[in-house]
Amino acid sequence: MGFKVRTMDVVIEPVGAVHTSVVDRALTLTAEDGDYEEVWCVFDRDKHIANPDDVALFNSAIEKAEKNGIRVAYSNDAFELWYLLHFNYCDTQILRSDYITKLREIMGTYKKNDPLMYDKLEDKMDVAIRNAKKLHELSDKNDPANADPSTTVFMLVERLLELR
Repeated sequence: MGFKVRTMDVVIEPVGAVHTSVVDRALTLTAEDGDYEEVWCVFDRDKHIANPDDVALFNSAIEKAEKNGIRVAYSNDAFELWYLLHFNYCDTQILRSDYITKLREIMGTYKKNDPLMYDKLEDKMDVAIRNAKKLHELSDKNDPANADPSTTVFMLVERLLELR
């Protein structure tokens, strides 16, 4: 299950790549077929990927997307932060593996890419949005790569909720 959006068609283009590749793919898609009302890129920072240019690449991917009219829903460091915010406010940097441990403690089980995750979290969405907004207010919006933890996934979720 997932968001039911009645007012427009939502196309999801899985890229399965790092942030810069996600943005580049979105730019290619919009150049090939500019008939999109909105384009969003969703990615996380992935600090666990060894790359000395990670900070600059993450920030430049966000900047490149925004300069080209593409909105970004990012999580720093892991997308699991967004899931955790459904249950707890978290403003302390933790390891990616600790997000998974915490989710398993809270939910009993946690599986990455669980197709039922939306159903499991839907009734807690307001809590997640409130927690994410609070976290976002405290984060450095000029340097998202170093604002850990932080997320803008709530912006995409709010937009999808508007389109229901």
